[in-house]
Amino acid sequence: LELAADAGAQGVRIWIQTEAGKRYRVETSETLDKPLWTTVGELLGDGYEQSIEDTAKGTSQRFYRIRVE
Repeated sequence: LELAADAGAQGVRIWIQTEAGKRYRVETSETLDKPLWTTVGELLGDGYEQSIEDTAKGTSQRFYRIRVE
C-alpha cells in the first residue's frame, strides 16, 4: 500500500495509490489505547492515486488506518 498525507489548516488529506476493484476505507481514532475507529471515507480503487480529506477539528492528535477489502 502506497500512501501520503498532508496536514493543513483545512484538515488532513490522505492520498492512496489504489488498485482497480479494491475498496479502501480510511478510519480515524483519537487514541490507540482502546481505540474507537470511525470511518472518514471510502474509495473504490481504479488503479490511480485518489485522496480523502478529514476536516474534523477540535482534537490535538488523531491516528489513521486504512483497511483494504
